[in-house]
Amino acid sequence: MNSPHADRVLRVTQLVRALSTSAGIYAARARVGVGLPRSDLNALSLLSQAPDVQPHLSAGELGERLGLSPSAVTALLDRLESVGHVRRLRHPDDRRKVVVAVTDSAMETGRHAFGPLQDAVAAALARFDDADLDAAASVMAALLAAIDAASEELHPSAPQGGRTEGRAGL
Repeated sequence: MNSPHADRVLRVTQLVRALSTSAGIYAARARVGVGLPRSDLNALSLLSQAPDVQPHLSAGELGERLGLSPSAVTALLDRLESVGHVRRLRHPDDRRKVVVAVTDSAMETGRHAFGPLQDAVAAALARFDDADLDAAASVMAALLAAIDAASEELHPSAPQGGRTEGRAGL
């Protein structure tokens, strides 16, 4: 017989798995709705978060986070640039580097794809008080760190995620 604590841990683990599955299904439907491949939408999501975490994300850093080769990143950025979602700019402090910036078009695509989800999550969370939300944020941050660590153990050269706390992203 499991302890009450072990039962709670199991229940949360099951809910995390269900949340991950539901989020993946939503993202797949959102990609179809905006007509972008998964890698492109993932790149836009990371780039839309970058100003909060790292204001000048280079193509190489983007590729590292997505687990893509330099040639794959170039192809991805060419696609996104051709539809007006990103711009390649010189780094403001080091003109030898190129950084990638999302455009207003990309942000609008993100709102179209993930705005309904953000609204639904905000509505679901509205019933909780500040202490509950603080506890939930703490738990979610710990879970994200655990997932990233477990992912790194599975395959160290795979995508690193690049999540940020407190920002829904694109």
